[in-house]
Amino acid sequence: MEIDINKQEFFKLQIKRIKELYEGEISLKKILYSKIEKKEIFVLFDKRWLDTWKSIVGYDLLKEKCRDLTDLNNNEEINEIGNIFLKINTKQKLEVLGNMDVSKLLINYSEKIKFINEKSDFIPILEGQSSNFLQIMKIRVKFSSLISFGKIFIENGFSIKNKGKKILILYKNASIKDYF
Repeated sequence: MEIDINKQEFFKLQIKRIKELYEGEISLKKILYSKIEKKEIFVLFDKRWLDTWKSIVGYDLLKEKCRDLTDLNNNEEINEIGNIFLKINTKQKLEVLGNMDVSKLLINYSEKIKFINEKSDFIPILEGQSSNFLQIMKIRVKFSSLISFGKIFIENGFSIKNKGKKILILYKNASIKDYF
């Protein structure tokens, strides 16, 4: 079956996103479980949105197949994965899902100053593994962090109580499985 160019581009973009996120999960696991202290830049993703996206694109089914795909010009492999997207009606479901809105992950302190809402449901994603998602994010929340002994720390410089002193722990569970 011949697939038109627009569908091919849609398939390629979803494959890039799946591949990027899966490689990000693997990289983050390696960093978290190493004994080396490291600084990284993260982008916050809305966990509920990301979980829905994963379901819509068949993430668990396709992540290894997408990671192993080395040539995005191999129409046969693209079409094989694309046929799965067609079967599960991915394009229409993604249109209903819409863009990721991470503004709810922030608290407005003033018109110009915002800080992270600690009660929000978010996932930190390595900046290098978020580039294919940027076009579907209404805003981007990016921060620098310190990773040490399986924990991701950031300084929330706009905390009302302790300006410049409050440390948020974005990840502290013994199992990274909760994040992915």
